[in-house]
Amino acid sequence: MKKHTLLFLRIALPFVLLVVSCQKENKTTDTPSVKPEKEWTSAEINAFIVKSIKDNSKVFDWATASDDMLYAALKNTDNMLAVGFKKEGATDDDAVQFNATKDADWKMAKETLVKLIVESEQKANPSVDYSKFEMGNDFDNLNAFYVKVYGFETIQKLRKSPLVRYIYPSGFAPQDDAVSNRSDSGCDGYVGESLVLNTDYTQITPNAKQSWTYAQPQIAQAWARTTGAGIGVMVVDAGVSSAQTMYQLTNFRDGASSKSRTVSLLSRYPSSVNFWGTKILAYDPSPYSSCGHGTAMTGIVASPRSSLGTSVGVAYDCNLISVRAVEDVVISNSYEELGVASALNLAATTASVKVVSMSLGSITTRSVIGDAIKAIRNAGKLPFCAAGTSLTWTSWWGVIYPANMTEAIAVTGVDNNGSTCDVCHDGSEVDYVAMMDRASDGKSVLTLAVSGYQPATVGGSSAATATTAGIAALIWARNSAQTSAQVLNRLTISGSKYPTKSSTHGWGIVNANAATNF
Repeated sequence: MKKHTLLFLRIALPFVLLVVSCQKENKTTDTPSVKPEKEWTSAEINAFIVKSIKDNSKVFDWATASDDMLYAALKNTDNMLAVGFKKEGATDDDAVQFNATKDADWKMAKETLVKLIVESEQKANPSVDYSKFEMGNDFDNLNAFYVKVYGFETIQKLRKSPLVRYIYPSGFAPQDDAVSNRSDSGCDGYVGESLVLNTDYTQITPNAKQSWTYAQPQIAQAWARTTGAGIGVMVVDAGVSSAQTMYQLTNFRDGASSKSRTVSLLSRYPSSVNFWGTKILAYDPSPYSSCGHGTAMTGIVASPRSSLGTSVGVAYDCNLISVRAVEDVVISNSYEELGVASALNLAATTASVKVVSMSLGSITTRSVIGDAIKAIRNAGKLPFCAAGTSLTWTSWWGVIYPANMTEAIAVTGVDNNGSTCDVCHDGSEVDYVAMMDRASDGKSVLTLAVSGYQPATVGGSSAATATTAGIAALIWARNSAQTSAQVLNRLTISGSKYPTKSSTHGWGIVNANAATNF
C-alpha cells in the first residue's frame, strides 16, 4: 500500500506542481494593471490648465502635469501620445544635433522605447494584435514619434525612462470658450471691403493697392532695392481659398514684375493616421480650405503686384510655399499638431526655404512642434511665429506656443499710436511688432480676400507676423548669401526700440527701408 502511494505521489506531484504553477501564472496575468489614484475629468483638467496659465503668466507645460492628469487627458481624447526620445546619457539639447535617421544610438533609443510601449500595452489592451506592430519614421529626424497609448502603467514607465525627453497628449486642448471662439473666428470674414483711396491704401502701378500700414515701416522705399526675388517663404496655415482666382498660378506668379517666381500650394494636413503599420501619415492632397486665414496670411506675405486691383504683398516677388496644416488658427487636436509638425519639418528640410511665417499657436506646450522650430533655426532659417490674438482673455494671457520659445521669432501687433492692438498678446518673449490697425476706426492691413480682387483686411498678431516675415525676405533678397543671423541683426538694429529692447514690444517696428539699405 505504501509502495503504491509513493508511486502515485511520484506520478501526480509534477501535475500538481504544474497546476499550482499555472494558477500562479493566471493569477499574475489577471492581476489588474496599476490604476491612477485620481480620475480627472476633462472639466477638471481644463480648470487646472487655465488656472496655471493665470497664476504663472505662461504657457502650460505638460511636464508639470501629474501622471494621473496626463493619462486622463490622453484617455479623454484620442489616446494619441507624443514621445520625444534621446539616447541614454544625452541631454535634451543633444537632440537637435543628432537624429535617429543618421545615428545608430539614437535609433536604438527609439526602438527600445517602442518595445517598452508594446510590451506594456499588451498588458493594458490585450485585444489588440501587437505582433505586427511597426513604428513609422515620419519624425525620426526630430527624435520624436506618435503612438496610441491606452495603459496608465505605460505612462509611468515612459516618464521614468532615461530615454524619454517628453511625453504629452497631442489630442488634448483646453475647451475654454474664449479659445474655441478664437479658433473659429480666425477663419471668418476676409471678404472685399469698401476702402478709401489715400487713407486705406495707395494706388501703385500697374493697378495694385498698397496697404496704409506699409507707410511707417517704409516698405515701398525698400522696394526700390528688393522685392524678395529668389527667397523661399513658407506660410504654414489653413491653406488657401479655392475661390480666389489669384491662386491660379499664372496670376500669382507673374504680377507686374516677376515672370520667374515659383508658387507651391501644398498640404500636410493628415487625411488618415495609421499607428500599426509602416506609414504614420497620409496627407489630404488638397491645399485649399474654407478657412480664410491662410488666404489672408499668404496675401500679406506674397500677393503679387498685379494689374487686377488686388492688394500687394510685402515680398511680392518671393518664392511662395503655402502649406495647409490645420483647420483653423488654434492647434487643438492631434491632426492639427501632426499637420503643423510635418509642415515645419518640411521647412527645416527644404533647402530653398529661408523664411517661415506661422500665425498659429497653442496655449499648451506641443514639443514635437518645438523640436521642428529648433530644427528650422539649426538649418539657418528664420521661423516667425504669432505671439497670439484673442478675444476676452487677452488681458491676462501672455505669448503663446511656439512663439514663446527662444528659437522662435515672436511678433505681435500695435495700432498707429504704438499701443498693443486690442486683441493682441504681448510680453517679454516678443521680438518685433508691426502696425496692424488704426485706433480711430479699427481699419487694419489690406490683403487678399477669399474671392474677388477687392482687398479684405486682417489684423492681430497674425498679420504682424506675416508682415515681418515679408520684410525678412526683402532683407535676405538683397544678398542671398547672408546668414540668418545677419538678417536677424538687420531686423533688430532697424527696430524702432533699438538699442533698448522693450519688455512687451521687443525691438519695435522694423524699418524695412533702413534694414535693406546696405
